[in-house]
Amino acid sequence: MLTGNEIFETAIGEEEKIRLVTPKQDPAKEVHRLISKVDIKIQEERDGKHKAMVPYGKLVWTLADKGDRFYFIFGLISAAVCGLGLPSFVFLFGDIADSFEGGMNPDEILTRITRVSLILSIIGAGVWIGSYLFFAFLTIASERLGLKTRVAYLRAILR
Repeated sequence: MLTGNEIFETAIGEEEKIRLVTPKQDPAKEVHRLISKVDIKIQEERDGKHKAMVPYGKLVWTLADKGDRFYFIFGLISAAVCGLGLPSFVFLFGDIADSFEGGMNPDEILTRITRVSLILSIIGAGVWIGSYLFFAFLTIASERLGLKTRVAYLRAILR
């Protein structure tokens, strides 16, 4: 039966055993060693020893069917609608400030503020609906694409 030290020594390689026994190296040398390892990996990729990775966009659109594309596109449109609502508030707050100009009848001020408040409420409802739709559509699309990606990955492994 192996002892704890023997299992530890078997688990680590000879290079690691030497590194554990020898005193700590200069940090600059260690950084240089790591950089050289990265340079070797980059050179191997340039030489074509490693397979090229698939771009994310190609992976997503290859596995997506018409339903996924529908959810994705309408999710993005809903996100744009949601994002356009908040800058429009800036202009409407300017209209509220303009409603308080001097020499106006209080009833006229109230009418102008009521109109702007109604517009703010409508835009707020639009932002609320848009945010719900973009979150729902993009969540559905990501779940469907995630499932298809996992199935394709499992099929590739089992080949």
